[in-house]
Amino acid sequence: MEMLHRKFADRLNIVIIEKINLSTGKIAHVNLFSTDLTLDYEKIIDYYSLRFQIEFVFRDAKQYWGMEDFMNIKKNTYP
Repeated sequence: MEMLHRKFADRLNIVIIEKINLSTGKIAHVNLFSTDLTLDYEKIIDYYSLRFQIEFVFRDAKQYWGMEDFMNIKKNTYP
């Protein structure tokens, strides 16, 4: 659904997923947000699931290549 928030100027495309544990009856909600109003709910869910896969790949790459040791010490690295 398309909604507004009082602290955010643009409209938001929001997907609310309700999970129900059938054995305990507990209910949980997952809220997904996008500023792209043209996306349907299935695409938003797909993009959020891919987000975590991409983060895991970057984390593994940093650990394997030792990239956590790299840092910028100057504001401009090029003269």
